[in-house]
Amino acid sequence: MNRIRTDPHYFLSGALGAAIFPCFKVAHLPFSINWQRLVPLYWVGLTERAVLAAVILAVIGLPARSTVRPLWSHFMAQKARLFFFAVFIAWALWKFGTHAGLILIAIAIVSTELIDRTQGDIKTIGRFIRSVIPPALYFFLGLILVFAYNDVIAAVKDPGGYDWLFLRIDSYILHGHTISSLAHTASLKLPSGLLSFSETVYYGMFDQIGAAILVISLCQGTKQALRFVGTVLTAYYLGLLLFYLWPSMGPFYTCPDHFTHFPQWLSTYASQQGEIWKAKLLSSPYRGLSKVDTDYFIAFPCLHLAQPLIVLWFMRRWKRIVLCLVAYDLILVPAILLLEWHYVIDLLGGVVVAVIAILLNPGSYAVPSAREASVPEARLDTKQQESFETVMCNSPLSSP
Repeated sequence: MNRIRTDPHYFLSGALGAAIFPCFKVAHLPFSINWQRLVPLYWVGLTERAVLAAVILAVIGLPARSTVRPLWSHFMAQKARLFFFAVFIAWALWKFGTHAGLILIAIAIVSTELIDRTQGDIKTIGRFIRSVIPPALYFFLGLILVFAYNDVIAAVKDPGGYDWLFLRIDSYILHGHTISSLAHTASLKLPSGLLSFSETVYYGMFDQIGAAILVISLCQGTKQALRFVGTVLTAYYLGLLLFYLWPSMGPFYTCPDHFTHFPQWLSTYASQQGEIWKAKLLSSPYRGLSKVDTDYFIAFPCLHLAQPLIVLWFMRRWKRIVLCLVAYDLILVPAILLLEWHYVIDLLGGVVVAVIAILLNPGSYAVPSAREASVPEARLDTKQQESFETVMCNSPLSSP
């Protein structure tokens, strides 16, 4: 009972999981999941990007004595490694480009440092990995539930049934304008590079979630990371409820000439066409559905804003990380609107949903001590109770 009071997201996830098969039967939909796409997309694609984002956030927000200084000490102790690593960096950037190259470099740094700082002890490395797996797996399964219930709701209700209402609310907020009209005007005046950058920022939001899972798991423990994931999933569940009550898909769905004005070379163009196509299949009398995939139709509330706000709440102990994320999120908001994914009122709804999700999970209020927030609390051995700081900063190679 105490767990339900402090972390009710477990109850919500369990209830939705138990009801998924009956709901699909009521909606006359076959229950089949596209594992072949979802597994590599999440466990490979998102993991790679999350490692890069986590490395950047760790360098920004964690003490240098736990991050940069030991790394530099290892290079100074083995100067030949510095040469070979410089060659590797040049090769990775040349061969794979900036983004993919940086991901490969980050993975290489994390892998070698983990081996160095644990002296290659397999059991210790396994403990670090196991601290991340439960929240990562919980988030993966929760996302599948969210995608599945999107299909169920779109099959039993018109997914754009209340777009007219949100359009009208936006017209009051924007003094007669719409997001689509403003976005079309902006797209004609803005350079193509800025539009591409907006798309990168928009999809890069998911990297925040993965990075937060890694940083919180290693610095505050698996339990706190599970609370973070549970709070994010609670926001998703609230979004599903609101989507059922007032379904809407966003400006791109209601704008009659959206695909005439929207740049076809952006990947968002195909994504939005795919969402409309899938929603029409689900709402047709034949209930067309091959497999549950990354199906997400919810405009109100904007979870693309709610999730970063929850990240900020759980990362609030690290002030420099928070400042970095706030700067990113300030760029994210216009990117969301420029790509016509959401109405203005959706953003306000996202803020409210984030606050409610945090309030519904009292366990998320817990704030580790300053020491716990500065260095990971993962233990080498529960009997010895050695701190992560000892492992990370006092390895044999840590002194020049």
